[in-house]
Amino acid sequence: MKRLPHILFFLLICISPAFSQSEFKQEWAFGVNGGMTFSSINFSPTVYQKSLDQFVGGVSARYITEKYFGLQAELNLSQRGWEESKDSIPEHRYTKSLLYAELPVLTHIYFNMGSRIRMVFNLGPQISYLLSERLLERNIVLDPGTKIDNIPIQYYTDVQNKFDWGIVGGGGFELLTGIGSFVLEGRYFFGLSDIYNNAQKDYYATSSNQVIYAKMTYFFRL
Repeated sequence: MKRLPHILFFLLICISPAFSQSEFKQEWAFGVNGGMTFSSINFSPTVYQKSLDQFVGGVSARYITEKYFGLQAELNLSQRGWEESKDSIPEHRYTKSLLYAELPVLTHIYFNMGSRIRMVFNLGPQISYLLSERLLERNIVLDPGTKIDNIPIQYYTDVQNKFDWGIVGGGGFELLTGIGSFVLEGRYFFGLSDIYNNAQKDYYATSSNQVIYAKMTYFFRL
């Protein structure tokens, strides 16, 4: 372990020439994005679920401030929610879709893999606000007023906390063309807030959004 700082310093010296070989030009780009969401809610106590597949889309802006680094922001409409696993209670059906407006502000990192292909990574905070919710499927075995340990089950009611925040990150590849660039990317959102209240009098201690994104973005550079 004592040799680790020396090894890291040596690696930094080795890779630093690669970051300074060519002239850099700052880059502004704007575009549109769209794709799929695969979502669930991290409930505690556990609710057995399977991934709910829906859609995401919006607009993107990116500013590459220095070579290999920049900032990227988006304004998206994202469908999330959850679907109970039908294996737990076969006759029980409950699926709820949540529509969010979301704003990720990301650190953008890229590496050239030739003249036309980049490997890209994005990581940063994301805030969201619930615009609407709707039931896609409902066949409840338990009565909505059912209590466990004298506490009502919350998720049969409307979402209690509309504001949502967490960390989102992922990576993919960007293809540079004469008409702009196309980015194919996967991301994961880890929610750090709960959609239901989590005081001692409430049933759920945790009810946070967990979302996988598979999306395509088209950028045109200014």
